[in-house]
Amino acid sequence: MPTSAVAQAPGTNRYAVALAALAAALLSMVVLGGLVTSFLWPESAVATPSTHIYLGNYDKYQINQPVAVKQDGRLFWLVRTGDQEFIALIAKDPRNGCTVPWRPDFSFPDPKTGDTKKGWFRDPCHGSTYDITGRRVFGPSSRDMDRYETKVGGGKVVVSSRVIRGEERR
Repeated sequence: MPTSAVAQAPGTNRYAVALAALAAALLSMVVLGGLVTSFLWPESAVATPSTHIYLGNYDKYQINQPVAVKQDGRLFWLVRTGDQEFIALIAKDPRNGCTVPWRPDFSFPDPKTGDTKKGWFRDPCHGSTYDITGRRVFGPSSRDMDRYETKVGGGKVVVSSRVIRGEERR
């Protein structure tokens, strides 16, 4: 037997391979568990920092005159609906994500009264139509427009990053 050969215990290579396979399996389970958890966990339960957009004094906005706001990567329509009442409608159709413009001259029959009136939000991609409050009145979308939470305090309008999902309509 040569003296330069290094003696190796029988089965050492098998032990190292088995240990590496076990480590790979455990790592795969952790990654898969993280993916499944992120898929199943509701978005509302994820803690995200709340950001606010301060839009100045409420009295500079006219009632029922939507104003487009693009700030901090968000595009929405700010609508003053009453004395100190505001809604911030996300300017995307909830069904397909198309940008929804305010069309002040667009005429459409009001489903409540049957009378034709001007001024609607209308999805140019598929025709979903929404009233001044973002309520779906026509089209393939199954729900109202989503909105951001808004508050008026100290005479100032504040829009938060908290999304309020539109109500389902059929």
